[in-house]
Amino acid sequence: MLKKKWKSIFIISVACTVFNVAAHAMFAPVVKYDNPSFFTEHNIFGVTAALFLFVMYVLLAIVFVYFQRNLLGTKIRKGLRYGISFGCLWFFSVLGMCLVANSPLKAELLVGFFDFLTAIVLGLLLGKYIASNNETINLVENKRRSFLVIPTILIVYVLGRYIAYIYFGSELPYETKFWLSILWTMGIGFSMGVAYYLLQSGLRYYSSIKKSVIFGFVILGINWIIFNLFTIILVKVPLIELIILAVSDILLSVFGIFFFEFIYAKLNFATQNR
Repeated sequence: MLKKKWKSIFIISVACTVFNVAAHAMFAPVVKYDNPSFFTEHNIFGVTAALFLFVMYVLLAIVFVYFQRNLLGTKIRKGLRYGISFGCLWFFSVLGMCLVANSPLKAELLVGFFDFLTAIVLGLLLGKYIASNNETINLVENKRRSFLVIPTILIVYVLGRYIAYIYFGSELPYETKFWLSILWTMGIGFSMGVAYYLLQSGLRYYSSIKKSVIFGFVILGINWIIFNLFTIILVKVPLIELIILAVSDILLSVFGIFFFEFIYAKLNFATQNR
């Protein structure tokens, strides 16, 4: 499948890279961060950012090639779900720069919006030119799960991130900007919940453990690590800190999904035995 689609993957990744770079260059303000990175200081940020984006889109497309086969829905619906899932994560992640780098909220909202828009374009193109139709869907099952999946993952992520801050410290200013930091953390947890809700049908044949591991480490994790590493071309920050942050987020998503699947299985069992 990958051999057949590599040309489409390359063209789609190039198109999305050009779209993202052009949109930011024309409409998003340039944010000057304190403690700028080596790439910014030597005026090679644009080229480096484009390469980062291209690699990220290629990896997302490769994951989609294999994952979409079991995902329910039409080709376009599959792509749209995939795009929304990562677009939400990117949008809220970008807003975190307001907390850690004191950048203007308006500027980061525009940056996040164009990242979200690019994710939608990427998803639609992947759906159109790579996905296959799989329209069988159990709407009743999805509605029942929707009441639990997003809040469960959100709560687990927020509690886990705050506990990690208490015992290990954090880049977020919980002490000086408590409520803003909590709201941002909730935004990331909400986005992870939305992503799993939209894409969970692609993992329906797996056990709870496999679902959480595959989603956390592969579908979410590969992209989340690359996206977090993008920070090094914006500001000077230890690489190990970014890796630890990304991996801890992935682990929290894995635990949140497993906890949700465990609760849902128990509720189903209780319902069936009434």
